[in-house]
Amino acid sequence: MAKITLIFVGGDSKVDKVITGVTGGTKSHVAGLLFDGVYESTGLKEEHDPYPGVWLHSPRKYINNPDAELIEVEVPNIEGLKDEARKLLGTPYGYTDCVRGGVFDLLGIEVPDNDWTMNCSETWTRLLRAGGLNVLLGVPAGDVTPARLRNAVLGKEDIVGKVKAQVAKALLKVAVEKLKKHYPTVTVSTVLSVIINHLVAMLQK
Repeated sequence: MAKITLIFVGGDSKVDKVITGVTGGTKSHVAGLLFDGVYESTGLKEEHDPYPGVWLHSPRKYINNPDAELIEVEVPNIEGLKDEARKLLGTPYGYTDCVRGGVFDLLGIEVPDNDWTMNCSETWTRLLRAGGLNVLLGVPAGDVTPARLRNAVLGKEDIVGKVKAQVAKALLKVAVEKLKKHYPTVTVSTVLSVIINHLVAMLQK
């Protein structure tokens, strides 16, 4: 059975801070060693990238990063993974995808996804599934965060995350009920839309 090396890292960019702040994890990005390089989806355009998205970068990119955590994962169907990787190469980065994953982690609420943008953890969740790994099958690929994916490949159950989601969901419900006194038509969906749009606007500044 072939092995793939995943790379989980943190960071101090605006995108990194939003991801770790919402998910409660310390890792805000996941990449992997593939095709003799680092295969990843990034929200910042690197030197030879035509735009932010899914690209191959230097295999040495994370070698001197003290925060980088390398995890080897056995993949039953490496050719399936590679085929999917070739298809996804060049997919634009999805800033909304980052927020979507955070909302799912924080509240357990699924926000509609799209297939034309992709963030780092959605990219690698799709690749691992294409490689025959039944990773987080109960979670849409677009709702997977780096922290959740890391726990999954390490075989850890995110009990704390589940409790946080229950508490946050209850608080959101209370907030919506209070808003309804002044705005009778407000719903959880409208509040989430405002939050998501605000966070996406922050990330794209």
